[in-house]
Amino acid sequence: MCGNSERRSLASWSTNLCFEFVQELRIVLGKPDGLFGHGHMVPSGTTETRMPPSSWPAIEGCRRIALTRRFVSVADGYRLIMNLHELLRAVESFDAVDRPAERIAQRIRRVLDGSVVDDLLRGSWLGHPVHPLLVTVPIGSWVSAAALDALPGQRTASRRLVALGLGAAVPTIVTGYTDFSTLEDASQRRVGAVHAVSNAIGVICMATSYRARRARHDRAGTMWTLIGLGAVGVGGALGGHLSYAQGGGVYRWQRPSESVDLAAELEDIGAKR
Repeated sequence: MCGNSERRSLASWSTNLCFEFVQELRIVLGKPDGLFGHGHMVPSGTTETRMPPSSWPAIEGCRRIALTRRFVSVADGYRLIMNLHELLRAVESFDAVDRPAERIAQRIRRVLDGSVVDDLLRGSWLGHPVHPLLVTVPIGSWVSAAALDALPGQRTASRRLVALGLGAAVPTIVTGYTDFSTLEDASQRRVGAVHAVSNAIGVICMATSYRARRARHDRAGTMWTLIGLGAVGVGGALGGHLSYAQGGGVYRWQRPSESVDLAAELEDIGAKR
């Protein structure tokens, strides 16, 4: 139960909160001399600090600037999100990777095409690609290593987690390249190629981190881990764009009863937009 002093404090806080709300409402309505008439509206039981009328326009100007900045910050955030969308879409037009990407895909197809290994790596037994499932292990290991770096006495655990992530990256990369080799759309293949390069940079950074940690250079190891996570994060954003925005690898292993008229679905989505 609250005592009398605590009740008075709570009541005072609630009253001041309501007063601030009224002040903000007054600004929005554009009434510089009060919401209900001349003078300031002050709740009962509070001490009023009166300002001379000559200073009211300056106070109103400052408050209006603060309110405007709130809306500007929201608009800037929206523009940033839209710029990220445009940045991801721009990779679809990055045709400089077309030739090497096509060569790599053709070589993988020559080795795996029509084999049982191809079906296993691409997830025929699971009903969808295996690559997104395996990705969680190296990313989870490396994020955990970075988290443990912030705690004392956890350097050994961090080093082992970096090593675990590197080991798990091998099957993740293999399944990723297998899926990549089946992409026929040029824009999807471009995004997939940049996705692979970004993740390769991340793996190299993690390998460098592990080497530094083995040599007892823990600060350098932490730095390389953070850089690697940044590269893997970029790769993850591109992988998400490839899967969810471009539909790469969807509807590959569905049974006839589970099949979807993809063209009709896309047409319906376009109509809703």
